[in-house]
Amino acid sequence: MASTKKSIQPPALSLPDMENLNWNSMAEMIRFRENTRPKQLLEEQVIARRVGHRKLVLIAEPEAAEKVLYSHADQFPKAAVQKKLGHAAFGPGMSGTAGKQNQRQRNAFKPLMSGSHVRTMRAVAKQAAEAEVPRYLEAGRIDLGYEMAELAMQIIWSSLLGAGQWEGRDPVVTETVTALYAHPKEDFVTAADIVRKLAHHFEETGRWKKLTDDNPLKAITNPEGWTGAHPMSQEEVRANAVVMAASGHVTTGLTLAWSAWLLGLFPEHQAKVYQEASNGSSEEPRSFLRQVVNEALRLFPPGAETMRDAKGRLQVGDQMIEPGDMVIVSFYALHRHRRLWQQPDEFRPERFSPESSEPVMSSAFLPFSGGPGGCLGIALAWAEMLAVLSTLFHRTRIDVDPEDAEKVGLCLGTCIYPDRSLHVQVKPR
Repeated sequence: MASTKKSIQPPALSLPDMENLNWNSMAEMIRFRENTRPKQLLEEQVIARRVGHRKLVLIAEPEAAEKVLYSHADQFPKAAVQKKLGHAAFGPGMSGTAGKQNQRQRNAFKPLMSGSHVRTMRAVAKQAAEAEVPRYLEAGRIDLGYEMAELAMQIIWSSLLGAGQWEGRDPVVTETVTALYAHPKEDFVTAADIVRKLAHHFEETGRWKKLTDDNPLKAITNPEGWTGAHPMSQEEVRANAVVMAASGHVTTGLTLAWSAWLLGLFPEHQAKVYQEASNGSSEEPRSFLRQVVNEALRLFPPGAETMRDAKGRLQVGDQMIEPGDMVIVSFYALHRHRRLWQQPDEFRPERFSPESSEPVMSSAFLPFSGGPGGCLGIALAWAEMLAVLSTLFHRTRIDVDPEDAEKVGLCLGTCIYPDRSLHVQVKPR
């Protein structure tokens, strides 16, 4: 049985040959779909084509990604189309703004992303996972995709949108996640409306009163907005309540689901995680569990790409990026590139061990994007994911049916989703 499981590879996208792509319009190309990205991007590192009146540059090259996102970030701001889409879904929050407005909002929320708030997130995540384990065991068979999405949202509800302690499953949160889970994954604008109902519930019930004084969401009912060192209008505060709930539960929930599913598929790796959880080392910086989560993030980066508008010139290989070009940094292609990784489609957590030579460059692995527009909540996400997974695998054993696993494919929307339920058997240790 173990050898059979080892032979199964995680799902991957089946990208078409360049010759079979019709790049008719930029509107088609800005959406990450299997039929809009050539398989050559997994072997070549820069592909440029003119689409209508504009040049599109696809990047899967570490040094170029580092320049676009970090060292030359001022010349490659968030693409106007990405800002427009984010604003349509979330309003004038961090997802729908750019430049100084975006940076002001990010600065306002930075105090929530480190220090005592990380410790609070870790404690809430452990309490939540401990509370949910009996329910998983009683059910016996669960859908990791749904359960981890709900757990992640409940954790956010008790931490960033609550008093910072586990309060049990909130039925309104459960209803919200159930509606989101059934919603088409490519329609994130309407999905944001579902989350917005939860934000309204947060406001109308006075839950905001439970928040710490350094949490800008506490000003959600204040017509003057947040009046801290980095002020925000009430409209911006309300928009960011939706952003916090939506982005945290989707990206963290997906990574929790993929990580747990992969461990269920590879019992020898699960045994190592259990051993770490038993001796209390699963959350250490060099833990094997951290390697597992990194490998899940490599295979299934929550955000598959990021779009930038070129305002300056940049030489990338034999291509010159010019002002006005659309630049797309493909994290999916970077993470599975044939020149950057050994057996890139295989699940090999050890590639992130301290002794490994992978990744060949740090900018070959960018699961949280990077630079001024990178994920703000990395520390919170790591605290939550390690706490949940270590608790889950300390208390339970998860089994994945190899025949079911072979049927799992990928579904592309705002993130990389499984195309079906990730059903697993949950048994007590």
